[in-house]
Amino acid sequence: MIFLVLSGCTSSTVRFPPDLWGEVDTGIRFDSGDSGLPTEETDTDTDVADTDLPDETAIPSDTAAPADTDPVIPPVQGVPQTVDIATATCDPLDAAFLFDVITFSWTGGATVFIQDPANPSGMESHPMRLANTDAGGAWDWYQVGPLFDQVAAVDFLPAQNTTFDCAARADLSYGVVLRDRFDVVSDCRVWGADSAALTTAITSEVPGLSTADCTPL
Repeated sequence: MIFLVLSGCTSSTVRFPPDLWGEVDTGIRFDSGDSGLPTEETDTDTDVADTDLPDETAIPSDTAAPADTDPVIPPVQGVPQTVDIATATCDPLDAAFLFDVITFSWTGGATVFIQDPANPSGMESHPMRLANTDAGGAWDWYQVGPLFDQVAAVDFLPAQNTTFDCAARADLSYGVVLRDRFDVVSDCRVWGADSAALTTAITSEVPGLSTADCTPL
């Protein structure tokens, strides 16, 4: 039994929180207004469409929400982790290269290579950053750039600039070496002016990689 003692005088309405009455559900709820009177509870439990959810909780229509008991399992050794798309673009206004690589599955890292067939020994390598990833483990998106072009050899900094001219990108060769989540080379793709010469240069720089491992994109 609860004894409630009110002392002093007040001209305001005194409200007794419903908590004082225990867990008994009377079917009524106290009004948050100034009347001090209880009101009948109305059923507000209605179905809400996905489109009414906040953006951070909305689920794309083509993506099934995983069950709480079915956590996403990362890819493991043996699952193909390969290059799907690789592009080399040039921003003529900024005079800079930008490289994008999309992979199949989650991966462990990517490096892009640039070579001028007229000067095979001048090949550059640039580690790429992870720009985005699929929450379900389906793909990774890597980028590097902008690489500001035509810097002097003494000023060359990987992943920041390049000695090559992006306006002449059609005359250059490009390659991507992909590593899996165990830091083992999982794919090598080449494209551009002279893929064969670039393959030779890449395999001489990447331990354990043979010319047969690099395939045209």
